[in-house]
Amino acid sequence: MSKEINNHNSRKEAIKDILKMLHNNTPVEEVRDKFKATLGNVTTEEISQAEQALIEDGISISEIQGLCDIHAMVFDGSIEEIHSQEEHFKPGHPIHTFKQENERITALIENVLSPLLLSFEVMLENKDNIVHLLRTLEEIDYHYLKKENLFFPYLEKNQIYGPPKVMWGIDDEIRAELKEVTISIAEGENLENSFGKLKKLITKILDMVHKEKTILIPLLL
Repeated sequence: MSKEINNHNSRKEAIKDILKMLHNNTPVEEVRDKFKATLGNVTTEEISQAEQALIEDGISISEIQGLCDIHAMVFDGSIEEIHSQEEHFKPGHPIHTFKQENERITALIENVLSPLLLSFEVMLENKDNIVHLLRTLEEIDYHYLKKENLFFPYLEKNQIYGPPKVMWGIDDEIRAELKEVTISIAEGENLENSFGKLKKLITKILDMVHKEKTILIPLLL
């Protein structure tokens, strides 16, 4: 059995190596087993430093964005700060407001929009309602603008550049895809394909909610 690494610099290099394995298409289960054996738990700061080091080594931000969901699969449930002091923030605090916005985004998708996407027939029957919900969901832009223009500067002030760049890129993808799929469905263009794109987009939006909870907020704190 491998011994867990405790030295800070060694841990940083180990996380960097694990991320490199993912970028080299090593099977996720194999990477996860190595992660558990060598690290056990990580902090968001350690992940941030490792991703930043990869960027400095020449791995593009777009590559990290593309594998961000796989990173989350490997590190999910292992980040030490997930249940940290943000629970104590009261209404009015920016973190509290940000979390409430994510709760509303999640509720809109899971409780209202997703039930209309159970089958192609159900989607066709509810096309106009789906378009209305998507236009409501487009207000997610305000949530992302707050993150990008109010929160990211605090990270960058502390020399944390990797996560903001990666998240900003994914935010832009979500904005563009949401606008595109809303127009396609409203105009009745290739509806079966459009509904398929919408389901993938919903997954991407919920994944970003998860990343904001488990990576962004702990880093800010």
